[in-house]
Amino acid sequence: GRRWPHAIDPCVFYDEEGKLWMSYGSWSGGIWILQLNEETGLRNYDVAYPSTNGDTDGVTSDPYFGKKIAGGFYSSGEGSYIEYIGGYYFLFVSNGGLAAGGDANDYNNGGYQMRVFRSTAPNGPYLDPSGRSAVLTAYELNFGAKNASTRGENIFGAYGDWGNMSDGERSQGHNSIIAADDGRTYLVYHTRFQNGGEGHQVRVHQVFQNQNGWLVAAPFEYTGEKVTSADIAETQQVPARNIPGTYRFLRHKYGLDHTKKELATPVNITLEPGGKVTGAYTGSWSTVEGTSYITVTIAGVKYDGVAVEQVMESKTADANSMFYATESNKVITFTAMATSGVTVWGQQVEAIATDISDVTPSPSASSRTVYDMLGRKVSTAGREDALKPGVYIVGGKKHVVK
Repeated sequence: GRRWPHAIDPCVFYDEEGKLWMSYGSWSGGIWILQLNEETGLRNYDVAYPSTNGDTDGVTSDPYFGKKIAGGFYSSGEGSYIEYIGGYYFLFVSNGGLAAGGDANDYNNGGYQMRVFRSTAPNGPYLDPSGRSAVLTAYELNFGAKNASTRGENIFGAYGDWGNMSDGERSQGHNSIIAADDGRTYLVYHTRFQNGGEGHQVRVHQVFQNQNGWLVAAPFEYTGEKVTSADIAETQQVPARNIPGTYRFLRHKYGLDHTKKELATPVNITLEPGGKVTGAYTGSWSTVEGTSYITVTIAGVKYDGVAVEQVMESKTADANSMFYATESNKVITFTAMATSGVTVWGQQVEAIATDISDVTPSPSASSRTVYDMLGRKVSTAGREDALKPGVYIVGGKKHVVK
């Protein structure tokens, strides 16, 4: 019913203090959590859970079921998974129906989608990027085109025409998230396909934390890339001079109409050398020097993420084929998230030569020619001191004049 949880979909994990926990439940009364005995694996009966609003559908704690950490009121949500990553416990929940969709007469057929929340404690409270609680106070329709709720980060949803895809992915979910001993974090999930019926396969994407500590998924399947989570914060995986170019830009919006098998598809934008974004959308972009952090602002919405190189799959699977990848398919990508929870991906398809080999402070007098960021000559020998504030190219290096 609306009040109590189903006893399915358990996720057992240790917290950073060595305590053992289990989250469980689906739809109905939401996702709940109990502390377990580290020696027996059974419930730890030394931990009590007082009854809170126990005589209503808004119950959040119960002596038998434990503590509610997400959902309730028969809103969709199942397959919880909790992992400690970079200072936070992240809660993944899959909303919607796990089928491929396409049935106009059955709204619960399809719309499966992963949503993400985080907390500084293993038992919550779990919040989304805009600060909303994962625990509901009333029923919410939280998937599909009739979506009244955008609660939880939409790490990605149904998408197609991406990279070398021959068939789009859809109804991704019921995932695991693994902070592995190799210093990387992996998102493991199952997906159906746009033209594959109910056949499904397992996929793995590497996941990074943006500058605000939120998780963003690499745009392509993991194929052995060596970059670690620490590398993102400490090194610039893509030199600034290599970022300008034309990109396929994919926005993972909420509210896809699964009854019509709607999926997100990319458009072309250009990240100009001077920091502007042009093309199907306009805006700006910038990086944080010495890190892999990138910010892309599109139509006034700021997306914070990371820029990395990936080996693009040379053949994207449908329900009956496999992935293959080669080093020659390496491309520059970015993945980013807005505080609304919407995520975006970018894949560079054409680079723009900038003649920038490094970034240095404001130039002193020299005999080299000065160019603007569009490659136009703006000064000759000895005239750097007359430049207006801005960014210029001198001797193949980017110079900032303040």
